[in-house]
Amino acid sequence: MSAIMLGKDVKTPYKHNKIELDFISIKKYEGSYGKIKFFEENGVLYYQNSNIRLVPESKTKFFRESDPNITYKFVTDKYGVVKKVIISKYGVEEIINK
Repeated sequence: MSAIMLGKDVKTPYKHNKIELDFISIKKYEGSYGKIKFFEENGVLYYQNSNIRLVPESKTKFFRESDPNITYKFVTDKYGVVKKVIISKYGVEEIINK
């Protein structure tokens, strides 16, 4: 509610559907984005530490297993190099460059 009152664009919640991604697709999202870190372990992408597991719903978008209202969309350039991540927390987006 506070985001709406502050005039921020808020995305509508939706049902997430898990897909399978190969190791190479997941591995390319590893790295630091500002103060945030993502890493791959045993074919799974994690946020910050191994307690926050991310589940793929597309080739570029993941949601938190523990809280599907938080999503991560990785944005690449025309060469496929990851340049930023868009984090959506309960419909409010934040863009963080790599």
